Amino acid sequence: MISVKNSKLVIQLIAVIIFFVSVNFASATAAVNENPKHSKVRVYVSGKSDIDKITSHDLHFDHAETSENYMETWLSENEISLLRKSGVSYQILIEDWNTYYNSLEKMSASEIRDAIQLSILEFNVSHSIYGSMGGYMTFNEVINKLDSMRIEYPNLISQKFSIGQTVQSREMWTVRVAKNPDAPAGRPEVWFHSLIHAREPMSMHQNIYFIYWLLENYNTDPVATYILNNRELYFTPVFNPDGYEYNRSTNPNGGGFWRKNRKQFGGNTYGVDLNRNYGIYQFWNSANNGSSTDSTSDTYRGKSPFSEPETQNAMNFVNSRNFKGILSYHTYGNYLIRPWGYVDAPSPDENIYQNISQDMVLDNHYTLGRSNQTVNYGVRGVTDDWYYHDSGHSKIFAMTPEVGTGSDGFWPQQSRILPLAKQNVSQNIYFAMFSGPFMSANSYKLNTEFYSPGDQGSLKVYLKNKGLENAQNVKVELVSQNSNVVVLTGAYSFTDFSSFREDSVSFDFSLSHGAVINTGYKMVLRIKQNDTNTVYTKNIHVVVGSGNVLLLDSAENGTGKWTASGGFGISTVQSFSPTRSFADSPTGNYTNSSVRTLTLLTALNISSAPVVVLSFMYRHAIDTLDNAYVDVSNDGGASWRSVKFYNKTVNTWTKETLDISDLAGGSVNMKIRFSLVSNGSVTNDGIYIDNIKLVNYNSIPTGITGVNELPFSFDLGQNYPNPFNPSTVISYSIPKSSNVSIKVYDISGKFISEIVNKFHSAGNYEASFSGEDLSSGVYFYRIEAGELSQTKRMMLLK
Repeated sequence: MISVKNSKLVIQLIAVIIFFVSVNFASATAAVNENPKHSKVRVYVSGKSDIDKITSHDLHFDHAETSENYMETWLSENEISLLRKSGVSYQILIEDWNTYYNSLEKMSASEIRDAIQLSILEFNVSHSIYGSMGGYMTFNEVINKLDSMRIEYPNLISQKFSIGQTVQSREMWTVRVAKNPDAPAGRPEVWFHSLIHAREPMSMHQNIYFIYWLLENYNTDPVATYILNNRELYFTPVFNPDGYEYNRSTNPNGGGFWRKNRKQFGGNTYGVDLNRNYGIYQFWNSANNGSSTDSTSDTYRGKSPFSEPETQNAMNFVNSRNFKGILSYHTYGNYLIRPWGYVDAPSPDENIYQNISQDMVLDNHYTLGRSNQTVNYGVRGVTDDWYYHDSGHSKIFAMTPEVGTGSDGFWPQQSRILPLAKQNVSQNIYFAMFSGPFMSANSYKLNTEFYSPGDQGSLKVYLKNKGLENAQNVKVELVSQNSNVVVLTGAYSFTDFSSFREDSVSFDFSLSHGAVINTGYKMVLRIKQNDTNTVYTKNIHVVVGSGNVLLLDSAENGTGKWTASGGFGISTVQSFSPTRSFADSPTGNYTNSSVRTLTLLTALNISSAPVVVLSFMYRHAIDTLDNAYVDVSNDGGASWRSVKFYNKTVNTWTKETLDISDLAGGSVNMKIRFSLVSNGSVTNDGIYIDNIKLVNYNSIPTGITGVNELPFSFDLGQNYPNPFNPSTVISYSIPKSSNVSIKVYDISGKFISEIVNKFHSAGNYEASFSGEDLSSGVYFYRIEAGELSQTKRMMLLK
């Protein structure tokens, strides 16, 4: 066993061998088996001597999951033979990949239908991304999907075009996604590509899903609309069609393990790893051994930089465009990797990479850093290094997301396709926005936790342009949604807000003496660019009274109200009051490459009072490449969204107050979670949390203002009462005349009834819904008004 103290050293030593699945075996055999049996193996490594034994037999691993005293990876029969000869202990976890993959349960037609309906309700994406190859699309199905997108959305996506042919003369089909897509308009450009490794189809599926999110949400979601109006996004879903088609030919139901392209070197020896074939020569031939010179290896780098037609095509395409950013999607590992790969050193833009990476992974919690800090090995000849730094083009911010966990693997189970695709939408949105001007609010702070009727209050908003270009004609406004709260400060305007600039503004407001105790009143914070384009919206609640306490925990009674995993527990080293606190690593530093969580054990029903405020005390010492998170789930822990992340050092106890109402969503099944995610680099003391408090308040539907005002914005209120039996009232606000439809669905997405379908003038409205003939349970209600839509949950409890 390896001590915690030595775990970092061992993981770094593992880096020496973890990279290319390379066996110098061709000379000993007359032919190479192109489809060898693969097994999942746990290799026990107790120190440098074991690592030396492995490397002395020319055995190297790819996509290994590392722990303190072992690593797990998929190995071929030949590689297992070499491992056996090395004398290092190992254990076969899964005997045969093909048998394992074929045993995975496929989705039924009804399950697929339910998953798509849930996609509609959560992301407003109604198109299926499932295919015929074990749930994954074949190359031809991807081509047909791009053609059908063009037919359905001709003003938002271009006709597919090829950036060049592969070694087997297939086209590398690409599309441009933007408003008026047929002619580039000089807007900031971003390229998304996937399937450079042929056994990683989930990388392609998340790109297809993101395209559909953009297309289906145009003129509905303000951010999707802004992106398509102000960016040019390019997608090459299948970078390596030859390798992908080869996998289809050998494994028509999915699960093919071929990685490289299909260049033939004689006999049965094929393929160059396209993600080890990029220049410059300094990158391609780095001394870190991050690729193989053996043509039988899965990480064979080729005879020279850009020796392959696929990488030559990419080079020419990049040099012909003006890309600001490129995401090269892969599977697996839940990583977001940045340059450098060829050397274990930060790039000149390390601070920019760090800032954008932390924001990008706020929802999916991917591990951040360079290759040596994430996958724990160096790489050479990879996409990101050349995209980021080559004299043939301007600097491009390039990164590699690795989608899915180790248990998902290269071919995740069919039921995981949509969840993993949805997991990366916010990451892609952020990166698209980052390529140009991108005004946002880093945070905001009310001057007190709660108010009394008749009080004066203030809100301070911390602004940042998170994009690469200056923002023009910026407008920041705070708009009350109820007459009991009056905003006293007008909008702020900035003619020019430079890239990465930070600033703050303050708004004063007053509450009427008629404000109701234990009620939350909504204000909407909006940031606009070019006066009219809304790029940021945040609902902020002014809460009156001390509210209803749902949870109060100072850690004195242990973790009884929580599920602790990965090392989270009770600390007596630090506490705010009186003697204990929650800590991710109570007895010392957290370890490398770990995920630690503290999850509320019993879900809370906040549907009848859906304005929720979470407060707690905290202090922390966290490496800049690691993050602690506060997460919220509105479905009992099935999915999570983050409210905020923490790193670096805060040496004194500090109070945090977070309005989590939007993420909680009036749920009948709400949970909160504290988590810490570390990479394979530096560790630290971690985070301490104390005096956790959850309070909820009643909400006042936007339409109920007490005066005959027209609504400021489109809004769907939380039904009241909730839970209900048998009837409830739904309030909604329409800012302009349009036809309005409100439909109700059950938890599986099955349509129940339409309770509104008529033309409305701008105004505030209410509709009644009766569940007299329905069973108890959770239901969705969805409003559509012209190009606007919104969905919420309600609960029938009989």
